[in-house]
Amino acid sequence: MREEAREEQKQRRENQVTMYRKYRMGDLPDIQIKYSYLIAPLQALAHRDSTIAKLLFSAIFKAIFSEMDTVKTDREIQDMVAQINQSLDAILSGSIQYFPPFIGCVLDILYSLRGKLKVDISSLGSAVTVSNLQPLGISVLEEQLILHNTEDSRPSKRAKHESEPVSSDTTTWIELARLYKTVDEYDVLLGIFGGKLGTQQITRRAVESEARGDYQQAKMLYEEALSCTNWVGSSPLDVEVDLWDDCRMECLDKLGQWDVLETVATAGVDDSSNPDLMKIWDDTYYQEHYLPFLLRSKLKLMLQGDESQQTLLTFVDSVMKEPQQKSMMENRYCEELALMYLWQEDYDRARYYATMAFERFKQDWSSTDTLMSASRTYRLQTLQPLIEMQEFLDFVSQESNFRSKDAARRLVSQWEGRSPHAVLDPVGIWDDILTNRTMYLDHISHRLSGLEPDSQDSVDVDQDDVFARTKLRLRLQMARSCKEQSNFTLTLRILKETNSICKRLGDDNLLVEWSQLYASTHHSKVLASGNSWADDVVSSVLSTLDQLGRYKDNTALSAVPHLGRHHHVLTGQAFEVLALAAVKAEELTTLSSKNQQKLLEYTKIKKLKKDELIHSLLSQGYTASKASLDFSDVEGSQSKSGSKFGLDEAYLSVAKYCDKFLRMKEDDEVSINDKLLEKFPDTIVTCLLQAMKLNSREALQRFPRLLQLVEYHRDTMSTFIKKCQEVPCWMFIMWISQMMALLDKPEAPAIQNLLVSISKEYPQAVVYAFRLSREGFVFGNSVQDKDNKAATQKLADLLSEERVPLVSKFIAALEQFGQPEMIFKDWADDVKRILMKPKRDRGKIVEKYQEMFSNLIDYKSNDSAGITGTQMSSLGSASVVEMGQFPRKFADHFRKDVESCFGKEGSKIPSMSLGEFSKQFKKIWDEIEKQKAEKLFPPETMKEYCQWLADFNPNTEGRELEIPGQYTGLSKPMPEYHVKIAGFDQRVLVMSSIRKPKRVKIRGNDEKEYPYLVKTGEDLRQDQRLEQLFYLMNQVFDKDPACRHRKLHLRTYQVIPMTPRVGLIEWLNNTQPLKEFLLDACTDQEKKYLVSEQGPIKQHGKWMRKFDTNKGAPYMYGQAYLKYSKTETVREFRMKENKVPWDQFRRAFQQMSTCPEAFHALRCTLAMIGIDFGHAFGSATQFLPIPELMPFRLTRQIRNLMLPLQTKGLIESTMIHGLRALRKDYDLLLSTMDIFVKEPSMDWLQNAEKQLQELMKTDADTPEDADIDTTWYPKEKLTYVQRKLRGDNPCYITRDELRLGHSRNVAYKAFEKVVLGDSDNVRARLPETALTVEEQVSALIDQATDPNILGRVWIGWEPWV
Repeated sequence: MREEAREEQKQRRENQVTMYRKYRMGDLPDIQIKYSYLIAPLQALAHRDSTIAKLLFSAIFKAIFSEMDTVKTDREIQDMVAQINQSLDAILSGSIQYFPPFIGCVLDILYSLRGKLKVDISSLGSAVTVSNLQPLGISVLEEQLILHNTEDSRPSKRAKHESEPVSSDTTTWIELARLYKTVDEYDVLLGIFGGKLGTQQITRRAVESEARGDYQQAKMLYEEALSCTNWVGSSPLDVEVDLWDDCRMECLDKLGQWDVLETVATAGVDDSSNPDLMKIWDDTYYQEHYLPFLLRSKLKLMLQGDESQQTLLTFVDSVMKEPQQKSMMENRYCEELALMYLWQEDYDRARYYATMAFERFKQDWSSTDTLMSASRTYRLQTLQPLIEMQEFLDFVSQESNFRSKDAARRLVSQWEGRSPHAVLDPVGIWDDILTNRTMYLDHISHRLSGLEPDSQDSVDVDQDDVFARTKLRLRLQMARSCKEQSNFTLTLRILKETNSICKRLGDDNLLVEWSQLYASTHHSKVLASGNSWADDVVSSVLSTLDQLGRYKDNTALSAVPHLGRHHHVLTGQAFEVLALAAVKAEELTTLSSKNQQKLLEYTKIKKLKKDELIHSLLSQGYTASKASLDFSDVEGSQSKSGSKFGLDEAYLSVAKYCDKFLRMKEDDEVSINDKLLEKFPDTIVTCLLQAMKLNSREALQRFPRLLQLVEYHRDTMSTFIKKCQEVPCWMFIMWISQMMALLDKPEAPAIQNLLVSISKEYPQAVVYAFRLSREGFVFGNSVQDKDNKAATQKLADLLSEERVPLVSKFIAALEQFGQPEMIFKDWADDVKRILMKPKRDRGKIVEKYQEMFSNLIDYKSNDSAGITGTQMSSLGSASVVEMGQFPRKFADHFRKDVESCFGKEGSKIPSMSLGEFSKQFKKIWDEIEKQKAEKLFPPETMKEYCQWLADFNPNTEGRELEIPGQYTGLSKPMPEYHVKIAGFDQRVLVMSSIRKPKRVKIRGNDEKEYPYLVKTGEDLRQDQRLEQLFYLMNQVFDKDPACRHRKLHLRTYQVIPMTPRVGLIEWLNNTQPLKEFLLDACTDQEKKYLVSEQGPIKQHGKWMRKFDTNKGAPYMYGQAYLKYSKTETVREFRMKENKVPWDQFRRAFQQMSTCPEAFHALRCTLAMIGIDFGHAFGSATQFLPIPELMPFRLTRQIRNLMLPLQTKGLIESTMIHGLRALRKDYDLLLSTMDIFVKEPSMDWLQNAEKQLQELMKTDADTPEDADIDTTWYPKEKLTYVQRKLRGDNPCYITRDELRLGHSRNVAYKAFEKVVLGDSDNVRARLPETALTVEEQVSALIDQATDPNILGRVWIGWEPWV
């Protein structure tokens, strides 16, 4: 009955409606509405929802503030503003709870009225940190810095330092650095200390160490800075000293050095011999900076068994007697209080504070904006310790749980199943969970100590602690996590502490795991430090061989296969690290005699000769790594968890070991005995394919390297063919294009059977790539060539119209979307290239004409002939479907003109000179230009282009057609579930670019629409390959800890080339061209000014037209390089930049942002998508008449988006992390790019021809009738890529590309001078080769932002935008 009454009461409450507004009956009721009728409902909402309260209060405040001008005098306004500033400052500095919605409201007011209101910076920073509103606080501080506020800051609320006042800008920068540090944005932190503050050099070095996870080095640097008294030059500012102190304590926290942290924090409050902790309450600075570390360190020591922490208990007892102090402690440190009382076994108080901690978490979570992903992630990470505390309290409250050990084991099993993430969860969370669980298990163990041992306890050596093994495993897990996060100091300390426990427990498995973790940690540490031939480095690696050697005969290695595999791989890795260090070493005898003796023992050589040592180390490493393959799982599985080393990983490790040194030999980086290396190619082929068989994703990515090895080492072909048969054929689909390119090459037999297998099972995955590549196949007359041709024909039979229905028609239909005038122009360009040759191919000229005429003009003959898909001519596939009305208009209008100018079947062309042909073409082209606006304007309906597509219906066709691009090669395809084409949207969107690509929407049989861009007249193979390259780059970024932490990722999209003339590109929704995005942020007046006579475009044109305009644009721009000085160019360019609003890009982002946090989030996740890669690999520098000398777009608008830091911070650091990852895995990228050599695209072939013609003009020894080798040009371009990935100075690479295309240009020397820069440029002060990643990025940014380059670029590039 009571339940029913309660339910009835709840129902009544829910059905009750409170009226806050009354409506007047009669006509026009709205005129009678009172203000109170609006205010009362809003007030009621604000009472119930903190977000609405925040928005309402902020809106009212800003509205009242804006009206002050109308009701107050200037003097009154000034006094009022000062009073508001003082009140807001008091709110921020005097708050105890720091309720996030209210603090956020105050910050929003400060952000909106940043030019008028101002508070103490340190108060703001403290409030932001405690309320966890870092993005909003960062936005407020950055806007203040952008305003260049030069007024003196208000006095600090703390009294710790009484020296001379610090300038407001420096204080703001330091506080901004603190806020970025709290959200682990070390990239911005480095930008602040590296380019924006005149701080001590040691600060940057310490922050760099902290950023890469070397907290021990950072701590030592901070301590060195704090202890230094004799500074060269000016002494450090007080705010910088405070930062050192805070950072040192944070480093100690991350190193788990609680005793040292306790000493430092206590001394910060009271450095007397008998410190009084209650002095914390004398200064708010102490409460904000020292109290959190003091409580954390003392509590950690207490929970870990330190009995001398009575001072903490006394301090808490004293605090609880003062209401204000108690309120602050309970509000901010309820979890710490719960743990303290739990340690005292005062479970009731612990439960009270645990409940309070949960309530605090829910309040913080509900008030944390969804855009603040870092804050939300941190909040979630803190939830696990709270949940486990509650689970423990629930467990101990039930006496029945202590009658046997089963309940405890179930609890432990539950906890072991949810360990923190090894990489994503910070060390602090790991330490909290480890320390708390250890204490919980100690309490449970103590309560269970009176029970009799059972059968499951018999294996434990230590009967006083039945959970010893559980705690040890957890500590080793934490050590692995620290190693993954590069916190090697803490890893090694945990290993040192656990060594004796492992030995005491006497578990061989744990001892072997410990030794392997020890070895992998030292290897990672050495590789992270640069792997030099230093005595301490070699000693460290040799110690790992000692540790691993102790267990080489242990039965655990054979009993547990993953331990055996990992043991041998680590042994091989130790020899590999030593070999790589020896390669770099100039002198081997710099080692201590002890290390030299050890090296001789391990390598079994008599003297330390470099070549002999390297050979022996490689041989030993190869033998050890290969031995890991002898340990196979019974189930043949791969690794099931992060701690288990699977058979796939073993195969991959061996392959990478061999490939590393084989590549070094290929690049002449090391002298290695050929007899040793002759085993490596076959081993790589075997191991990579075996790893693929075991579903290794990385092995799949490295497959193109195997195609290279088959080419370079023909004896591996039989192994390749044999092992490929064991791998599911779908795993090779990702590399279809790379394999297709080999079908007319000598290594074709290696992949023929593989392609046949894929064609039989998944013909739709192969058909487009095959048709595209087949057009470029060239077979000779040798026996091998004839066999290759027969194999290619077999593939063609497997991909016939019966096997892949409607594909021919689909391709032909898509070709109808081409612009007729562009098809005609492309044909003319092809013919011109043939006519330019000394020996013209008359048959080729006629063939080209017939192809153009059939596809573009003679639609009536094709219609009457009734050509079907199976009768498709080799001249093209356009005749398969009926030509649409739009291309027919062109054919009807220009048929007579074409036949008149070029003769029937092109009969006049072979006898024409280049000038005559160009004249006839121009006559027709002039007429085309006249007709463009009317008859040749592309329509926007499907049926105008192709009736077959407009009427497409699989039911009437009787066959189904898959939507292209559904075979990724990442998982086994299931064609029966692939989306089929159900029809096409009748609307077509025409793009404005020169070839007028069209967006079409394919309707799938899953009732979804799939938009694609149809591009004609272009070979999309380069775009497809670059997108594939971007995918691999993303895999590299995911593998690299720094890139993964920053979520660096390139946005990719599908590119599906179908023939060299047509293809599909995935349409990306919710995107906008950059220029259009910027213009949307301009006012109408600004837009008019930009295109006016005084705007930057017209001004740049006038500046260039000072030279002879009759000689064309290339001449004008060349003269600009020759005649204009650097000073004049920079002055003119700055003038044009200033004609565009400096914050145009910022405004565009702010318009998209609903709040400051949204702007911060959008800016940090800025994503630009590269499209149209026609000019890549330096072709814009080499072949454009007006060469591009900047590596990428980094104009003032983009830099100003990142104000107040500009390029320092996110831009520079992101480039550094990305480039470092790519340079480390350069071999993966270069192997994939080999297809550019094997099958050059049409653009590359044309570029090769252009370069050859340029070479013939400059080199008299080059014969005029030289044939074009289709591989030399791609190889040259890949050489430039290799130079970039090994650290060459980018300006010298640009110079070399420039020389290839413009060496005969009169302005070449001026081009070269500008691109190399002068002493004012960073790039000019750096060497030509062997740059570090940081130097290379600095050179790239310098070249991209150089006004002397940007001021002379082509007008269409618009460098002022």
